[in-house]
Amino acid sequence: MTQQKLAEERSLGDLFSELAAETGTLVRQEVALVQTELTQKATTVGKDIGFLVVGGAVGYAALLAVLTAITIGLANFIPAWAAALLVAVVVGII
Repeated sequence: MTQQKLAEERSLGDLFSELAAETGTLVRQEVALVQTELTQKATTVGKDIGFLVVGGAVGYAALLAVLTAITIGLANFIPAWAAALLVAVVVGII
């Protein structure tokens, strides 16, 4: 009952000042939350980019190894310079 009396006795100015203070607090908390979320997302994106770079490097190394194997295989049938040139032209066209 005393709480009802206190609530009824509060002026409109008191209510608006409390609303302004709580709104400011809410905005600060939301900004802090957004900063935390962006930091977490940036960390995740950074890790994903790192994995893609490593995967791309490994894939590129594998491609070079396959092209070398094809060149060596063709060198058994044609001169080595011609095998290397043929593989380079085919890769260039692709």
